[in-house]
Amino acid sequence: MPYHNGNRKTWVVTLPTRDGRRKRVSTGTAHRPTATRFERMIRDLGPSGSREWGLLDRVADGTLALDVLFDAWNTGTLDALRSTLNDVDIEPFVALFLKRHSDRVSLGTVENYEQKLRLLIPKGKPFLRSSFTASTLDSFITNYDGRSPVKRKPGSSPAKRKAISSPTKRKVHAALSQFAKYLVRHAGLAHNPLRDIDPPPSNPPRVRYLEIVELLKLIETQDEPFRTFAALLAGTGIDVSTALPLKRRDLNEEVFEFRAPGTKSYSRDRVVNVAEWARRFVTDHVRLLKPDDLLFPGVTVEQARKSHQAACRLCGIDDYTQKDHRHTYAVRAIRAGTPAEIVARQLGHRNTAMVTQVYGRFAPNREERAKWERIAAANDAKAIEDAKKLADSAVVATTVATKPVLTLIRGNAQRRANPKAHTALDATGAGGLEPPTVALTVRCS
Repeated sequence: MPYHNGNRKTWVVTLPTRDGRRKRVSTGTAHRPTATRFERMIRDLGPSGSREWGLLDRVADGTLALDVLFDAWNTGTLDALRSTLNDVDIEPFVALFLKRHSDRVSLGTVENYEQKLRLLIPKGKPFLRSSFTASTLDSFITNYDGRSPVKRKPGSSPAKRKAISSPTKRKVHAALSQFAKYLVRHAGLAHNPLRDIDPPPSNPPRVRYLEIVELLKLIETQDEPFRTFAALLAGTGIDVSTALPLKRRDLNEEVFEFRAPGTKSYSRDRVVNVAEWARRFVTDHVRLLKPDDLLFPGVTVEQARKSHQAACRLCGIDDYTQKDHRHTYAVRAIRAGTPAEIVARQLGHRNTAMVTQVYGRFAPNREERAKWERIAAANDAKAIEDAKKLADSAVVATTVATKPVLTLIRGNAQRRANPKAHTALDATGAGGLEPPTVALTVRCS
């Protein structure tokens, strides 16, 4: 029964524990009928009832208020309460996730993940696992603008924000999906909710490239080492983050190939060929470098970008970024009839799908295809002619090898047909087509 503890007006009940002890707990109410219902709840959940030790233990250690348990028991929502109590704050998992990926992807990718995750899950603020739902994430991706939510005063108009492109939102979807996979493995998340959210549609592929004359003008406008840096990007199709760490020893000058270790995926770690037009820049640049020297020591991404932009302004070239050097390389290669497999390997793609989709329209035209068909037809004709000559020589060799046998067989047949005519010849040996003491054996292999 409820009772008073000293001079306090609120009623107290006795709470049984898993180890058989009892603990006094205040009901927080001075209303006796309500306190009596508290007592009834404890009997219902205690050792003589449903034995809800998971809930009673939390009340005993102070992590669950008795009135919260009472409200859930009174409204029949104990299951929802259990889910809430078993919930996990996933905010600390963001740092663990980023640390785990720091040695798997590039620094830029880790920073991209952190920037997008922290807009959803601010550092130091609890974010329960139960809130990481498909509806919450879908709304975050749809309304993503690259900035934290702005608190505005009542009555003020909302601040205008720049529209975010679909590819950026696709990156948000990818970052959240990777984090969700980590939560499934390490934080008990039952299901990756990003699987239920279609990523935003991708924009048509960007293909901005330069013809060789304009490209050389852009490159030669820059000072060293940015001149060679630009030539290497456009002459190999590698990106900025791959070019900056390259060393002199990564270049095989005999065949003009670079070992280009990428970071985004295994296919980015590859060997790339330097286009012939770009080799003179590389040769001049590496002449005095030692094997362990960086090709571009001290050059930063920002410095390279500013040099490129200044050169574009001087040359009157609009809307052409350093990344577009990859397009210039690919378009030039596809136009020359280079197989898509080679272009994909050079660019660091897993397969030829993107190369075919983006650059397929630059494949050789009808006249170029006719040229290659004439070459292919000439090769076919030569192969057929060589095979015919080989077959004819085999026939001649067989005829020469079997001629004595055919002559002998023909002479023997004539002798059997007219034995008297050959009697005199046999006596003199002149017609000895079948000498009794000579054995002729012919073996054809």
